[in-house]
Amino acid sequence: MDVQTVEQTAFPLPDNSLEKVLSTIPVVVAVLDEDRQVVFGKEKLLDLVGRSTSLSGERAGLGDLVGCVNALASPDGCGSSEACVLCGVSCAIAESKQSGSAVTRECRIRHQSQGTYRALDVTVTASPYRSNGTPYTLLTVQDTSAEKRRRALERVFFHDIMNTASGVSGLAQILRDTDDPEQVREMLEVLGHSARNLLGEIESQRQLMAAENGDLKVEVATLDSGTILQAVADTLSYHDVAEGRRILIEPAGVSFTIRTDRVLLLRAMINLTKNALEAISPGDQVTLSAFRDNSGCWFVVHNPGYVERAVQLQLFQRSFSTKGEGRGLGTYGVQLIVGTYLRGAVSFESTQENGTTFRIHLLPDLTSQGKRDTI
Repeated sequence: MDVQTVEQTAFPLPDNSLEKVLSTIPVVVAVLDEDRQVVFGKEKLLDLVGRSTSLSGERAGLGDLVGCVNALASPDGCGSSEACVLCGVSCAIAESKQSGSAVTRECRIRHQSQGTYRALDVTVTASPYRSNGTPYTLLTVQDTSAEKRRRALERVFFHDIMNTASGVSGLAQILRDTDDPEQVREMLEVLGHSARNLLGEIESQRQLMAAENGDLKVEVATLDSGTILQAVADTLSYHDVAEGRRILIEPAGVSFTIRTDRVLLLRAMINLTKNALEAISPGDQVTLSAFRDNSGCWFVVHNPGYVERAVQLQLFQRSFSTKGEGRGLGTYGVQLIVGTYLRGAVSFESTQENGTTFRIHLLPDLTSQGKRDTI
């Protein structure tokens, strides 16, 4: 069914003026048929993600139009993948049909744009509509990405960074009241680690914002894999998340060199290792390892915990988190940095028997013209 037919049958306004009326509403409005195909509002949805054409050919589900990675990966497109069961758009449409009333849900969409992954946070409202016996769904889509980013940044600065800063302040106060030279030396060492953790939190946010804006600069250097792993362990050894937990560097494998960006690789590995430490219980350990094979270079983070399947399906979404409101930048940031700037890939597997393993796969030389195999 084409746009003109929808306007005349589903919304019988004079002079085919549906587009004029809906253009005055400050949210995207779309009309979906019984098969959840968008029959009105395609252009507005494409505008939402800065695209002029769909990546899915003739398919016209909302996910197909905006380039949702789950829709693109499924042969049958939007609504057919395992992850679609948790999609806010799918849930809102299904619930509105069942209840016969409007249903509002939040939705996190990871989509492809200009060869890289982007995050889109939206609030959708689905309302069932019937005209001349034909059922439709009226869908409004409001972009809340900026609000989600603001909340996440506030969370980092008002909670994580404030906690670290408070610790630094407390250590400084204790140091001022201490006369014992040995205790002063120990306190200065702890104070130095706390200050570096504080700077690391701030730098992590700066890098994430620069990455999303396309402003991140890549500086390639020759690195030693063992040195990278040791730097990750040293950085987090005095962090709060490591309290009562161990970081083990697996000795298996021969140390190798890789030409890539040291700062970005470290940031990716630190984020994955922090997540792993937060996922385990006191007394458990996180294991870091690295190896090289014919396909490239691998950096691996393993912990004995298990990630529930529903969580696995949402891990790389920007605003999703198991740690509360305003969190969830870790794995999203890792994939953004590794995929877009290091020309690599991030994958994971999690089972109750073997725990959870995250892998970063990189080219041996970032400046080479070769392509990393898809994993």
